[in-house]
Amino acid sequence: MRRVIPLLLALLGSGCGDKLTIAPSGTWAQALPSGRIDIVELQIDASGAATARFGVDTESNPDQSINYCATATIPRLMIDSEGKFDVNATMIGRGTGLTDGPPVPAAELAGTIDGNTMTLTVTNTNGVWGRFPLTHGAPFKGELICID
Repeated sequence: MRRVIPLLLALLGSGCGDKLTIAPSGTWAQALPSGRIDIVELQIDASGAATARFGVDTESNPDQSINYCATATIPRLMIDSEGKFDVNATMIGRGTGLTDGPPVPAAELAGTIDGNTMTLTVTNTNGVWGRFPLTHGAPFKGELICID
């Protein structure tokens, strides 16, 4: 009987779903051609805590009426065995110029990691806010024009 209980516990625990692991730490940025600027930088520390910083400026993005930036904070970015993640983030945004930008609702960050490549989709209550291909270790070449 003493041998049966640990075996039963092991069998029950093995069917409890996918094991999550911490996403690879470091800088994730867009790998863009020379002359193009990044608008996303994602930093993940060894504990999985992550900060994504977004910057959009009117010069390189003429469809935007104001300069706008946002920062998303993720307590712990975990991926499943297929490299997928789907986490809630606290997102704060602001604009520059004559008026502050629109508020950014709480966001969902979802995507996949395959080796050194990440696909990141940011969604808020207004729908998809942006889709970004990121590379682990790529140098951030952008301007975060209104984030301190």
